[in-house]
Amino acid sequence: MRKITALFCALIALVSCNKENLEPEIPSDGRIKVNLTIGRADDFTGTKATVKSTWADNDVVFVFFKGVAAPKYLEMKYSSGSWTATEKNGLEASDLSGAADKRMTAIYLPYGSTATVVSNGGAFKFQDGLGNDLVYKGYFLQAELVDYTYEGELKGTLNMVAPALANASDKLIHFDISGFTAGHNYALYQDYVKPLTFGSVSSDGVVSKTEGSMRKPLTGYADGSMMSFSGILDASAVGVAKNYHFSVWDDTDSKLYTREAGTKTVSKAMYIGIGDISAPAIWKVYERDIDFVYLGFNNASGERIMWAKKNLGATVEQGEGSYGYYFAWGETTGHALTGTFGSYTCDHNFSTDMVVAWDANRNLLPEYDAAHVMLKGIWRLPTNTEYVSLINNTINPVFDKGNVNSGKTFTSTVSGYESKSLFMPAAGSIYGSTLYVNDGSSGTYWTSYINVDKHKYWYQFNYSNGNNNTNYGAGYNGYTIRPVFSVE
Repeated sequence: MRKITALFCALIALVSCNKENLEPEIPSDGRIKVNLTIGRADDFTGTKATVKSTWADNDVVFVFFKGVAAPKYLEMKYSSGSWTATEKNGLEASDLSGAADKRMTAIYLPYGSTATVVSNGGAFKFQDGLGNDLVYKGYFLQAELVDYTYEGELKGTLNMVAPALANASDKLIHFDISGFTAGHNYALYQDYVKPLTFGSVSSDGVVSKTEGSMRKPLTGYADGSMMSFSGILDASAVGVAKNYHFSVWDDTDSKLYTREAGTKTVSKAMYIGIGDISAPAIWKVYERDIDFVYLGFNNASGERIMWAKKNLGATVEQGEGSYGYYFAWGETTGHALTGTFGSYTCDHNFSTDMVVAWDANRNLLPEYDAAHVMLKGIWRLPTNTEYVSLINNTINPVFDKGNVNSGKTFTSTVSGYESKSLFMPAAGSIYGSTLYVNDGSSGTYWTSYINVDKHKYWYQFNYSNGNNNTNYGAGYNGYTIRPVFSVE
C-alpha cells in the first residue's frame, strides 16, 4: 500500500510540474462535449515576451477535422485560465464520429483572434472582420494532423508548435518596437529577415505557408504599447554579428523611420527589443513631399517607388550644394566637388573596377549600395528599369545650361499625380581626376544594375545632344546618386 501511495504522489507531482501543458476539461456551449488538452512549445528566447508566449484572454485556437468539409470547424477561446469550445458553421457530433480518419489540425494566430473561416474549394481560408482575405504575416503555432477520439466526447492533445521552416538553419525572430501611433498601419524592413505568411488549411488538414524574400515587409501588430513584428532570420545571418538597422514604414501617414540599432549575433529563435540592442531609441524620420516624393508609378514588383528629393550627400534640392557626392559604381564613400561649382579638389581618380557584388537580379548588394550604406534602412540606388519608368511616366523638358539651377524637373503624367515633380541637378561627371563634363550641361546618375558583360548602367540627360536615357559604361567614372526606396 505504501508503494501505491508513493506512486500516486509522484503522479500528482508530475502533473503539477507540467501544468503549463495540461489544461482542465473544456466546457462546451454547443452539441459536442469537448475534452482537449492544449499546450504550447514556443522556442523563442530572450528578454522580451510581448509576442504572446503564454495564453491570453480571447486567444483563439482554430481546430479542423480531416474529412469534415470546410467551412465547419471548432473554435477554442481562452479566458480566465480555461477554454470554451464553440461549434462553427454547423459542425456536429456526427461529423466527428463518422470521420474515417480521426485526425485534427489546429492553428493559433497570435494577432488573428477575430478571424473568421470560410470555404475555398476544399480548403479552410481565413478572412478578417471585414470579409477580406486575411494576409497574416508573423509567427504562428500549429498542431498538424494529430489523433483524436470521439466516443460521446472529443478527446485529444494539441501540442502547439512553431511551423517548420524550409531551411532548418533559418531561425524565427521577433522584434518589439515602441513609440508609434495606435491605429496606424506599419511595416518593418530589415536586411536579413524575410516574412512568414500563413496561408490556409487544406481539406486534408495540411497547413500552407509562404516564406518571403529578404528585405520584404513584416506586418506590424499592435500589442499594448508595442508594435510586434515577426519573421525569419536568413541562415546567412544566423550566428554572425550583424548590424541590425531598421526601416519602419507608416503607411497611414506616409512616413519612413530608419534607425541603426547596433550589432548583435543571433543564433536561435529569439525576441529582440530594439532598445535591448542599443539606446536611446533614435529614429530618423523622412516625410513625404519634404524628403521624398511618390510620382504615382510602381516598379515591376508592384512596389511604390519613393524618390529622394535630393542627391546623395546634397544639402539642398537645387542650386549651390545640390550636387552631392560623386561615386564609382559600387563605391560607398562619396567624393565632393568643393567650393564653387567645377572646383574639384579630391584626389580620388575612380580608377579601380568593382569585385563581384551583385545579386541574382544583377543589382548591387546592400553592402555595396552607397545609398543604403549612408542612409541605412531600405534606401538604395534605383534600378535601371526604375529610371526607365521615370522617363516614361513624366514630362522632363530641356533645361537651361550653365547656371547653378541647371537640371531637369520631372513632372508626373500619372492621373492624380500631375502636381508631383522631382528636380535633378545637372551635376556633370568625373573621369579620372577632372570634371570631364561640365556641371550645368548634363547629369549622370548611377543605377544599381550590371549586365552579363559587367557593364554598369547609368541614367543621363545631356544639354548638347538632347539625350535622356539609360546606358552603360565603365564602373570607375564618378557619377552622382539619387536614392530611392520602395514599399508595397
